[in-house]
Amino acid sequence: MEYPQTNDRWGEKEHLLIPEMMEIYAGTIIEKILIFKHQLWDIFDVSQDSQEAYDKRDSLARETWWQNSWHLTKCMEFLSSPKFEKMVTYLEHPDVPRYEQSETLINIWRQMEAVRRGFKSPKGRLNHLKLFQITHYLKQQI
Repeated sequence: MEYPQTNDRWGEKEHLLIPEMMEIYAGTIIEKILIFKHQLWDIFDVSQDSQEAYDKRDSLARETWWQNSWHLTKCMEFLSSPKFEKMVTYLEHPDVPRYEQSETLINIWRQMEAVRRGFKSPKGRLNHLKLFQITHYLKQQI
């Protein structure tokens, strides 16, 4: 098992919390989940091309530490499926950004869908979406 090293994406809180959690939960499923999460990050965010991602996935599949967890086994089955090819297509196209604004847009849209947020009609949601796009993407330069 490869333990997660410090990560550039971690904030001050994570630098303190993750190593402590690894000590506290050593030998438990929580430790395995933290390691598995780190391995996934390594596959999808650190890999430079799809072949490297495949190699990392295959290396993880050969390891045995995750195999006694039903949930991690299901995750590996999904990663070993033909869908993995579609998951790493962005690695072959350097002009495609790894982090897409569409995730933010989808989250905003879901928040607007809820009536409790004050948008009781589709027209109100659409108007709010337009305002969000103007302020976020165009920086109010129209």
